[in-house]
Amino acid sequence: MGEGSGQHLNDMALDRSFIFGHLTILWRMMKKQEFVHDLFLQWAQKYGPIVRLNFFHRAVVIIVSPEGVKEFLMSPQYPKARHVYDRMFSLFGERFLGNGLVTVCNHEHWHKQRRIMDPAFSRTYLIGLMDTFNEKAEELMEKLEEMADGKKEFSMLSMMCRVTMDIIAKVAFGLELNALSDDQTPLPHAVTMVLEGLTKSRIPLIQYMPGKQKLIKEVRESVRLLRRVGKECIDKRREALQNGKEATLDILTQILKGDALEETRDDENILDNFITFFVAGHETTANQMSFTVMALGQHPEILERVQAEVDDVLGAKRDIDYEDLGKLTYLSQVLKESLRLYPPVAGTVRRLEKDHVINGIRIPANTTLVFSTYIMGRTERFFKDPYTFNPDRFSKDAPKPYYCYFPFSLGSRSCIGQVFAQMEAKVVMAKLLQRFEFQLVPGQSFKLLESGTFKPLDGVMCKLKPRSSAKGCQIKPSSDPPPGSASKGPQSSWESDSAQDGGGSCGGSCGGGGSEAQPGSSPLLPLPPGLREELRQRRRDLRRLEAAAGGGDAAAGGLGCGDLSRATAVSVLGWGFTKVVSRAALEGGGAVALKSVHGAGREVRRCVQRYGSPAGCRRLAAYKLLKEVTLLQHLQHPGIVQLHGQCYENSGDAELRVTAMLELGSPLEMIQLLQTPWEERFKICLSLVKLLFYLAHSPLGSIVLLDFQPRQFVMVDGNLKVTDMDDASTEELSCKEDNDCTLNFPSKSFPLKCSAVGKCEGINEKKNLFNAYRYFFTYLLPHSAPPALRPLLSDILNATGDLRYGINETVKAFEKVLHLYKSGLYLQKRPLLLKDYISLKGFRTVEGEDYKCWPSYSHLGCLLSIHSAEEAAAICNSQSQCQSFVVTQQRTWTGCLTGSQVYSPADSEGAGYDSVTCINVGSSIKPAVRPWEQRPCHPVLKVLSR
Repeated sequence: MGEGSGQHLNDMALDRSFIFGHLTILWRMMKKQEFVHDLFLQWAQKYGPIVRLNFFHRAVVIIVSPEGVKEFLMSPQYPKARHVYDRMFSLFGERFLGNGLVTVCNHEHWHKQRRIMDPAFSRTYLIGLMDTFNEKAEELMEKLEEMADGKKEFSMLSMMCRVTMDIIAKVAFGLELNALSDDQTPLPHAVTMVLEGLTKSRIPLIQYMPGKQKLIKEVRESVRLLRRVGKECIDKRREALQNGKEATLDILTQILKGDALEETRDDENILDNFITFFVAGHETTANQMSFTVMALGQHPEILERVQAEVDDVLGAKRDIDYEDLGKLTYLSQVLKESLRLYPPVAGTVRRLEKDHVINGIRIPANTTLVFSTYIMGRTERFFKDPYTFNPDRFSKDAPKPYYCYFPFSLGSRSCIGQVFAQMEAKVVMAKLLQRFEFQLVPGQSFKLLESGTFKPLDGVMCKLKPRSSAKGCQIKPSSDPPPGSASKGPQSSWESDSAQDGGGSCGGSCGGGGSEAQPGSSPLLPLPPGLREELRQRRRDLRRLEAAAGGGDAAAGGLGCGDLSRATAVSVLGWGFTKVVSRAALEGGGAVALKSVHGAGREVRRCVQRYGSPAGCRRLAAYKLLKEVTLLQHLQHPGIVQLHGQCYENSGDAELRVTAMLELGSPLEMIQLLQTPWEERFKICLSLVKLLFYLAHSPLGSIVLLDFQPRQFVMVDGNLKVTDMDDASTEELSCKEDNDCTLNFPSKSFPLKCSAVGKCEGINEKKNLFNAYRYFFTYLLPHSAPPALRPLLSDILNATGDLRYGINETVKAFEKVLHLYKSGLYLQKRPLLLKDYISLKGFRTVEGEDYKCWPSYSHLGCLLSIHSAEEAAAICNSQSQCQSFVVTQQRTWTGCLTGSQVYSPADSEGAGYDSVTCINVGSSIKPAVRPWEQRPCHPVLKVLSR
């Protein structure tokens, strides 16, 4: 390999094993958690641009030369080294990254995958991700606010990993992981384990070492978990695409669309790319931001300068616009300098297929070439004073570091997500710098750890406190947001009050770290810490709900504060723990229901007893109403009351006043329902089942009604509608194993399964369904049902009572009953009794002389629903008081027969009937009565067609 190469072989001979080569050195360092790349850096500085290493029978050459980097990385003719990336194909026998975009070595195969993915990383699509970047970064800021007391120590790396995982899951795969708020989700730990396994897998024969079996088992389980989550996500998205549903242009959609164009379907390769983007798409960015915080904490003058830029560009803005990113030039320099000193990935490798001469040294074919941005970024020849953190190296006037700086690789196989990652990092870092002062906990080493990627060994332990000098803390309150303002996302005008509860855009620093202050008002005393935390939690819940809606279509209604001020005849209808409901007449006609906070309600009273702040407690209750309005804006279904509008007032004190204007209904009275005909009760249950089906598949995810009671429903024009949504939730119970998933009711418990994403499968759906069974189905379905339908209804009761049915099966069962009932098929096996009746036209009924029956559509007589006159004859035959029945022209909700026939012995084909047709029992009455004669017909059963 040349004279220079022989020299470093001699110098390293003493440290090299005849069989293992330099591996023994690396193993010793890894065991001590020493950073082996610093050794490679020392060798490169000592021996020059070409450094040879021996691993078993293979020769690996580190190239520390811009010319070499340019030649080998900028050209597609040098493939990735297969034996290196084969280690990532599987981990301890479990397929891991497979042939994904990072690990595939065949250029043609890679190019086809890259071409499919490119649209998901276009500039247009990335700009559209700013809302998600802002939303998730805001959730991180709120979590940090909880710890920003200047004393609590925490790992910045852990927090960054969680927020970047939430971001990549949402924008790439449509998953709401909530890793920031849910400590039980197993995915962060799974990613940590697979990356550790990736590093440990370099140790030969490790899978046979007794002391490593627990680690290997956990790594395998983690790989299986990630691939199982991926499969669930892929199957759901594929089904949506096949059903013609509109899908977001994200990475998963691109993967599936590309797969659809292939002649053969390769689900394993799709999973490979899911895992690749899920792991690589968050780990590296989290490490970069953690290293940046570490560097800024060590250089207060740079921290001060970058915070000044953030203040100048953003001021007190909470939402960062895409245009703002281009103005944060010094922050860009800081991030680039962080990548120079602390790149999350060491570099890349290529395989030399033919003999080649580099820097005068001949490199034989089949040699693996290593290109390290870590080594080149710390080499004096390329960067003056390389160990100094100096962002000005990347100012527009500084010389460009050609082919010696490549944290995202170079050439055609450079990282597809580099623009995505830097936009994400800028948003998160800008918000962090805008809100907080941070201090590094003394005593940590600031060393690097290689665990699949480069990360801070000690996790960047920090202490935070809100900034006291941030600009523009005062936020003007909104008194009347435009209709639909809540649909604008989590930073709607409802949220402009955040400084009131210590969570404003300056991280609670306005008025001295969470005290209350408003423009034009005197400062108020700080809210008690517990109450302030509850307010923050409800704001977070509201933002999360808005985020789940994704800015989709919202039915905001057209009424506002002006309409409310002109309303008349306001009267209280009732009240509950949190809200009071009134009726009001609108100017121009019509009436609405008004919902507002019940200041003397139990929730406010309990809060005041606990915290002693009436205005703050009313504000806390108002957030429940805001949540309900948000749900009503985005959930549009016939079984949910309509939102006609809202009035929002964020006053100068701590109070928040909200009034919702809703569709007016009447309370649901179960006692009265029990006295109605079975058909009407079945209608109520069917409407409820359709509502629960919608809630299980809503645009916001599966929704559970936590306070599921008949009093939460009203009747509007004869239709059942849920009216109380403030206790509805999209959250699903987190779990680690099946034992964590038990659905408990007062009389029963149901074991559920824990899904791959760490959520109890179908828990929201099943909770709703069992509540429907115990409050509605049990009372309304069986009584006075048609005998032929009772077995089917019993099946429904048993299956929902035991939760053997999910909501999909329940809907099908109800639709089967409805079909049999409407079509009359359930009557087929009954004896024919109409032959015993004759038709009499021209007879009239006598009001007040009809006999009464139960249940009936009328309290004045016996008015029932039938499918045909034959069924009416059967009913009349079964009731001793019935001597005749009348088929009216009225219709029930199930519809009516368009050509109803009346049979008589003289005309078996039937004849049309007048508005009143009397059919009397027996053949002794002769049909000789003239049509114009008006004779009474009683006692009578009246029937309606369906």
